Amino acid sequence: MLNQYRSCWLSLEPTTSTAVHELQIPAPDSLLTSAKSLVLPNRSRHEKFNPEENFAFTSLATHGAFFFRKAVSPLRSFFWRVLEAGRVLEIRSTDLTRSQADEQEATTVLKFTFPSQIIPNLVAFVDHPNDSESGDVYAFLITESKHFYTLKIDPGHFRDVSMRESEASRWCYYDVPTTLTVNEPYKISAPSPFEVFIAYRNGVLARLRRSKDWSRKSSRGVKFPTIAPNTIEPSSDQQFVFTICLDNTLKIWNQATGKMISETNLLNGNRSHANPTTPPMNPASASFIRSFYLGSGQHSLVTFAPNADNQVKFWDVNGGLTTPISVKDRFPQIELRLPDPDPSGNSVWSLTGLETKSDENQRPQEMWALWRSNNLHRLFSVQFDFSDPEPEWEQSWVETSFTALSDDAPPDPSSSSLVDTTERWCTFLLRPGRFDLSVLQTSLSMYQEALNLKRVKMRKGASLEEQLCSSVASSVSLRRYEEREIDYDRFFADSDAQWRQIWRIARNLQARLRAPLSLSFDKFSGTPWVAMTGCGCLIRRCSKIEMACLKDRALSRSPLAKSRGRGRRADTGYDDIEDVVSRLVLAASVLRHNSSPELFNSIETALLAEVYQEEEKSPSARLTDFYESSNMANELTDEAYEATMETLEKLGGPPSIDNDLFNAALNLLPENIKRHGSALRYNDLGLRLVTAGASDIIFLCRQVLIDLFSLVLFLEFEMDQEEMRSIGLEAAELFPQFMTLFKDYEERVWLVTSKREKNVNALPAFVNSDSTILQDLFAPKLTPQPAVNISQGVVITESIERLVTLPGGDADTDPDDISVYILCNLINNNDLELAGDFLRFQSNSPWAAYGRGRVCLARRDFDASAFYFRKSAYYLAHGKAKLNVHIASAGLISALESDSFFHGLPRFYHHILALFEKAKAYSYVADFAHLGLQSLSRSQSASDALQLELLTRLVTAELQCCNYIAAYTAISRLPKKALQKSSLRKLIESIVSTTGVAPNENQALSLLKALPIGLDSNLNIILDDTLSSFARKQSTVSISSEGRRPQTNTTDFIGLLCAHRVGRNDFRGSVSVLLDRLNRIKGIGRARNDPQAVELRRAYLYLINTLASVAPEDAYIMSEISVSEQDGRDKKRRRIIVTLEDVRREYQALLDRCSRIERGDYEFYVDGEGAEDSEGDDEMEVDSTTKGAGSALMSGAMDVS
Repeated sequence: MLNQYRSCWLSLEPTTSTAVHELQIPAPDSLLTSAKSLVLPNRSRHEKFNPEENFAFTSLATHGAFFFRKAVSPLRSFFWRVLEAGRVLEIRSTDLTRSQADEQEATTVLKFTFPSQIIPNLVAFVDHPNDSESGDVYAFLITESKHFYTLKIDPGHFRDVSMRESEASRWCYYDVPTTLTVNEPYKISAPSPFEVFIAYRNGVLARLRRSKDWSRKSSRGVKFPTIAPNTIEPSSDQQFVFTICLDNTLKIWNQATGKMISETNLLNGNRSHANPTTPPMNPASASFIRSFYLGSGQHSLVTFAPNADNQVKFWDVNGGLTTPISVKDRFPQIELRLPDPDPSGNSVWSLTGLETKSDENQRPQEMWALWRSNNLHRLFSVQFDFSDPEPEWEQSWVETSFTALSDDAPPDPSSSSLVDTTERWCTFLLRPGRFDLSVLQTSLSMYQEALNLKRVKMRKGASLEEQLCSSVASSVSLRRYEEREIDYDRFFADSDAQWRQIWRIARNLQARLRAPLSLSFDKFSGTPWVAMTGCGCLIRRCSKIEMACLKDRALSRSPLAKSRGRGRRADTGYDDIEDVVSRLVLAASVLRHNSSPELFNSIETALLAEVYQEEEKSPSARLTDFYESSNMANELTDEAYEATMETLEKLGGPPSIDNDLFNAALNLLPENIKRHGSALRYNDLGLRLVTAGASDIIFLCRQVLIDLFSLVLFLEFEMDQEEMRSIGLEAAELFPQFMTLFKDYEERVWLVTSKREKNVNALPAFVNSDSTILQDLFAPKLTPQPAVNISQGVVITESIERLVTLPGGDADTDPDDISVYILCNLINNNDLELAGDFLRFQSNSPWAAYGRGRVCLARRDFDASAFYFRKSAYYLAHGKAKLNVHIASAGLISALESDSFFHGLPRFYHHILALFEKAKAYSYVADFAHLGLQSLSRSQSASDALQLELLTRLVTAELQCCNYIAAYTAISRLPKKALQKSSLRKLIESIVSTTGVAPNENQALSLLKALPIGLDSNLNIILDDTLSSFARKQSTVSISSEGRRPQTNTTDFIGLLCAHRVGRNDFRGSVSVLLDRLNRIKGIGRARNDPQAVELRRAYLYLINTLASVAPEDAYIMSEISVSEQDGRDKKRRRIIVTLEDVRREYQALLDRCSRIERGDYEFYVDGEGAEDSEGDDEMEVDSTTKGAGSALMSGAMDVS
């Protein structure tokens, strides 16, 4: 049977823990009391269960369904289910789209905990069709305590929860109808918020009505005495109640009078009463009835009874009010049977759901039937003509494919893969969408419990992958058997066996999650939904590639199938191209299924190696090399050859296969078709559903590409020479096309399997913290069309195909630019590991080279980063601006930085050096600053501001790298003197800077001497002024006995300035510095009170030697001193001339004084006024206000004031 529909699994796991809002329903007697007096039951009552029981208790629903509001407004679809042994009613919104203006999503899950268990089949949801403004949803249910509850739920609570347990009396009502106290309820139906029908097992059908103001009054009921109804269906015009009773009869009741007005035997429409020989239907079996009001008092009924041999009956109901009612079988001569899910009869199947879709005139035109056998299920559908349904009913039934990722075969332990067993299994089990998180966690707990691995040591906060690996590793050991070497093969085999046990547990649990509960049909969007025990399922239309890959082609030529198809491709030359292409895809899959896993592992490995290589050879040579590397000649078996040839014969044999046929098969892959935008956006639930569907198609397309390419190899190299001459296939022409497509889909596989590491606490409540790159980057860009005159399942399929093609770009966007966009987004989000892994998908374009450079820069691989930046420089500086780099880089390049692109090399290099400067890679900053200056000098539109910026960055970078000569050269190129002065000051500070140890003045002096100062007199003056400024601020001036300063953490700028001037033959300038030092040392009491006067003697010697180096006629210096007036209040500056003889005389006096002290012939000496002796270390601190400093020297000097 043709599979034309596909399931889309809807995971029910909340995005965040805060998305679940639990509400405790008070006991009935407490609803009118204050909530503060309520005693809530123990919510952790399931903790005593084992892992499997706990999983069933919390995750598997006993019953549930989808509910769709009649009012067309936001938040119109919901999913409800009963959990925890019937004590919890869970409700969530299942809208997939939202308006672009809606910023808040309906992600809240409401969980109502009742005091007693909810009775199965006694839950009903309804809304008022004319209540579109408030849009309240009403839930009716009956518990084991015989209480009839009504919940009034505002859909806005699913966005912003305002329901409180303390206000339960506002949204929760209860009644105890009289009939409930004496009868056992069986079924419930609610046609409106104010009318409810309850069927009891003793045959009573009661109608309960409420007042519209929801006052606290008892419900009023009308009893309909009958055999226990199995199904209740009130008519839409509120005139009749249609029931199917356990005695296989269809009964019609007048709602106004409560009287039965018609009774018809479903097994034989000619009889008006039940056949006593026919056994009644099982109360556990489901019967179905759907009514359609055709107008003018006419109704159409569709019924199904389990004892009717799978027959569906259509009934015409006329009259009933003013005229006698008539019920007639519309097609008495036709047996309309539902498809048998198991014709072999080996298993027992029951009908779980039956829904009928009507046309604009309320005439049935499409039927859906859901069968169930334990966890197995099959869904069939048919479109028919209501006036004559027999032709389509016999030939046009189609099936829905419920294949899921959990059904995929596990990794083959015998395959010669280079990937480790643990890594292979982790990739398989943790692939997004394969298993629910609760399934994997429960599987791990069950595995640990079975092997008694409760004591496995794991770090706190270990991920699920770490827990799985630790548990398997603790159960497998690497051993040496007898006297042999360590048996690694046995270790890998044991590890694979343990992983396979976890997989089997997870597969069984996942199957339990996907056991069907009910079938619902959204009449507004024309989409069927299936409620499962642990998830939901939307039924969508298959895409072209999915249709081609389905195995059963028996009905592919039927008129209905062709009318639902995608149409014929006229450019291929085949009459029935869809069927021919499907057989070609089938032949390729036959080759894979009949070959060894090693062959296709080799082909896949060779493909991965080929798509990332440079195209150095011709396609023909590359194809030959590929065939040899795949080892197909040795791995292909006779069985695979014969099975493939047998399938090809159905296509007319190998001679009928040419490039056009393969191109037609490749055209089945999703195409990027530009569609009109809309004001709708997918919400988080819709994004997850669409992404899951896109993931399925991406993996399917990748597998089809491998299969088709393997078939090309088979036809090109495995056929006989005579057969090859008759084949019109040119494999060399197809080879580049296959390589390009395979690389594209390999990239998309990476996008759907790679997850971001997100901080859950920093995310909004509606954002999924466990999403793939495809869902994060591309799914939010989808703009689904409104489901008007088109099924939502078709819209979902179109969105899935659109999402698959988005990473490949469109007619206006280069696919390589999309790859760079993804790469830049990963860098911008600091996903460096993912960015490094994604590098293999980058092309050789300059824009891709820039992206590679940014990745290397973020990973601090500066050499590679500089290489890629240089490689991309010319194009990104002088090329044509075809893209907005701010948008194309996913915001990695700011709008301000985007001006540095396509505006010349200097601006581009300035942008690059800014990146390296931010990374503190100053040597590369200097390199690109030099490149920018070089390109700037050749530029006709040189900018002074840009040049100044490049020079400033160059000076800073060279100083950070201690390249002082290069820094000085850059300083000399600065156009502004003030900037030169400040930069030169930084240069000197950098030269003489210290890091906690004494600086080496000799090394600093050597560096200063190495600077080409003499080439620029202006810089020479600035350097001298800078050193003089540092010398004046120097606080320590002491000199050790060896002629140098003691080891301190400061630099001797005085000595450095003196040596600098001596090196320039500026002896008089050096003398002025030494004289200043001598006077400052004299102002220090410790130096003056030293019996040997070491510091003073050294200072005098430096001064004398320096003055002696000057010509005799120039051996003097002018100096200024401060002298106090006689009253001692004012100071006066005086200028004096100090000669060499004056200094020598003063030095001789100092020596005589020291000699007398050594002989003991000395007089009492009182220190100079205002001097204080330093009690610190060897450092001598200078008092700038010291009086009498240098008084002895000045006594013999000439006053020139």
